[in-house]
Order: sequence, then C-alpha cells, then structure tokens
Amino acid sequence: MLETLEEGEVEKQMLEREETENRLFSLMAKAQELIDNFNESNNKSSSSSQCNSGQSNIKLPPLKISSFNGDTNKWLEFHERSDFF
Repeated sequence: MLETLEEGEVEKQMLEREETENRLFSLMAKAQELIDNFNESNNKSSSSSQCNSGQSNIKLPPLKISSFNGDTNKWLEFHERSDFF
C-alpha cells in the first residue's frame, strides 16, 4: 500500500531519517572504539602473559591415558572406561 505524503510530511520524514542515520553512525563509531580498546587491552595482557610464561617452572602431574588397540569391536568398551572426555 503506497501512501501519499504532503510536502511538510516529506520534509519531516527526511529530517527524522537524517537524525536516525546520524545516531546510527555515532553508535557504530563508539562501538568500534570500544572494540579497538578491548582488542588493545587483550593484546597487552596477552604479550605480558607470554613473557611471564617462560619464567615459571610449573611441573604438571603425568597424565595416564589408556591406549586403544584398534579393535573396533572393543571401541565402546574403551570409550566408556576412558576418562579423557
């Protein structure tokens, strides 16, 4: 359904559209700024973590992983008793 707008109504609609677009672009710019700041912050903390990770001497306990011999008939049994998942 098409509407016919009077001259004053058209101008009002155009102004409203322009204001809406301006708000949209402003919000998009703020969102991008927040994303950039977040990424910068993560990059700084990531690089400092990498520097510190080489300095720590943490020894983890050994992992006991059961092995699967490849017998497809025994896969379910192996999978059910495995604690790797």
